[in-house]
Amino acid sequence: MEQVVNSADKKYQTLIERYQQALNALDNTDQPNLAEVLDVLLVRDAIQAALSQYTPLAHTLITLKTLDQRLKTNAPIIATHINDLLPWQEQLAVEATAWWWPSPQSPKRAWWSEQNWLWSMGSIIFLSASASLVLNTAARFWDGGIASAGTIPIVAQSVLTLIAGQGALTSSGKQAWQTFLKKQGVSEDYWHEWSCAAAGGVFLLVAAIHGSLPQVGTWYNTWGWEHYQKRQLDSALSHYRTALSLRPDYPDAHFHSGLVHEDLQQYTQAQESYQLVVQSNSDDVPLGVWLSAHNNLARLYLLEGNNRNAAPLLLRAQQDVTVERLETEAEIADVNYTLLKNLGWVRFNQERYREARENLEEAILFDQAVLQTVAFAEPIVSDRAAAYCLLAQVADAQQNDAEASALWQQCLAKAEGSNPDEDVWVGVYERREQEPLADE
Repeated sequence: MEQVVNSADKKYQTLIERYQQALNALDNTDQPNLAEVLDVLLVRDAIQAALSQYTPLAHTLITLKTLDQRLKTNAPIIATHINDLLPWQEQLAVEATAWWWPSPQSPKRAWWSEQNWLWSMGSIIFLSASASLVLNTAARFWDGGIASAGTIPIVAQSVLTLIAGQGALTSSGKQAWQTFLKKQGVSEDYWHEWSCAAAGGVFLLVAAIHGSLPQVGTWYNTWGWEHYQKRQLDSALSHYRTALSLRPDYPDAHFHSGLVHEDLQQYTQAQESYQLVVQSNSDDVPLGVWLSAHNNLARLYLLEGNNRNAAPLLLRAQQDVTVERLETEAEIADVNYTLLKNLGWVRFNQERYREARENLEEAILFDQAVLQTVAFAEPIVSDRAAAYCLLAQVADAQQNDAEASALWQQCLAKAEGSNPDEDVWVGVYERREQEPLADE
């Protein structure tokens, strides 16, 4: 037994002597080469391996401690060969506890990269904002009555937010995200930053989808007009409601909603829709829509007998009519006729017969001189009865019987039963004709 102990001590002594010689070589060289550095490290490995087998005598351990102190002072010199030593560490499978081998120093991180709590908070903020936009998008579509096209942006936003939320907030999602980052070679030190950047990217995509909702609103307005032309009024109104939910300040959709409400005899709602257009900035509204909204709202006031509110609307609209637009755009020319006719109607109701005559005669002349002679790109209805019917009533009020009779004949010849105003005026004529009989 004693012989075994002596053999182990001799082995230790030999290794200690080699260790000391290798350190002396380092101390005596200003720039040791790789072989000299590697010699020191390998002999220290051998000493560590021997320590795992047998504990040497106390004086040997004391000597080892002293030599290790010398090795530590040489650590900066050894570190200069770190790139050459790393392959040897891998080949020899050096344990992590082998402190004498230099380890690669992680680059010093910027101050912002050490604030993991800040990046985590940023991820949560981005995801919360994304979720809010998703809810807002869904609410706006559902408020107008969800349609199949509306599911596309909702689903797209929801999927993006759910994927990002799972990666940031669930353990399985975090694990999958970290595995992805590892495959991309991203250092663990920057995982929080990457997660925040991903959440921010999702937010930008969701925000972009949300920002496109006004454009989607224009599509719904177009689809609504297609249904309106087919007299599918309920479908048209549903599309207009969705358009306004997506784009609340959309004058075209407000105006078209007014048309549908008026056709459905929902006059209060129609007035509200037209009023929203009238209250808009005229620079933001197409001229045809702007003029028609004033004209249609004024007509509804006329039907209520509210001449005081109707007149300013018609006068204001007339100020925005230009000769250039009248001669080139059928829509503007058409609405100009109705503005003149309705203004004559207002003046007739106010018993301002001279002004009523001027407006109605101008409407008739415009109908004959412009609407029937100018070749517009779009078809237009001309040679209408309304102005003749109203002018006939003006002539009756002024007791111009011969003129009135001639105008009434024009009114009857041109009147259409499908036009509610003209139908009423035909009834006025019939009552007029019955009055002499009643007097007899």
